[in-house]
Amino acid sequence: NAPIIIDAIRRAARLAQERRVSAITTNPIHKAVLIEAGFSHPGHTEFLGGLAPSRDGAPTMMLACDALRVVPVTVHIPLRDVPAALKPTDIIAKGRLLAAALRDHFGISDPRIAVCGLNPHAGETGQFGDEDERIIAPAVRTMQNDGITAFGPLSADTLFHAEARKTYDAVMGMYHDQVLAPIKTIFEFKAVNITLGLPFLKITPDHGPNYKMIGKNQSDPSSIFYAFEILNNIK
Repeated sequence: NAPIIIDAIRRAARLAQERRVSAITTNPIHKAVLIEAGFSHPGHTEFLGGLAPSRDGAPTMMLACDALRVVPVTVHIPLRDVPAALKPTDIIAKGRLLAAALRDHFGISDPRIAVCGLNPHAGETGQFGDEDERIIAPAVRTMQNDGITAFGPLSADTLFHAEARKTYDAVMGMYHDQVLAPIKTIFEFKAVNITLGLPFLKITPDHGPNYKMIGKNQSDPSSIFYAFEILNNIK
């Protein structure tokens, strides 16, 4: 079914760019199946970025639910490659996209963005690596100079409990699992993946399919229902 899936995404993006539809969503997608069929992109977000022009850099993945929104700066790369891949310009570009999305689509006039550090305890003043002070902190200062209410780098291990979540509207993390693991653990299937920076809205479930569940009538459709709910209520 991989060619049908790829063609469906391609046609949906074209319809959105032609303004024949207001937004697009997809059912869960199994990337490994697509890659076996010749799919050359590391993920759905990157594929859409190749189909539609993005603003302020590459398209950005945001996972969202009622109580938490997160954006990873680096996404589908090995963890060992993350430090070398981190660039202030990327952090700034994704921060700008996130702030704009929170204002434009979620009605938050002054979004508060918490920015995770890369290393344990956000580097502990350089004891556990210099990326936090050398790369992340200058990017946060630039966002602040742009008028964005951003703060960090912060230690990720104390950023996701209930009281901490009251202090921000979204979190930027430096790598995939740093922010996706908390939202998927806390909120399970009540979260969606929103692609920021495209000329149209794209909202999908935050998980892929489980082929072992086929025919058992045990799958949880909450995420796709939540995607429809957000599309109906988004500004």
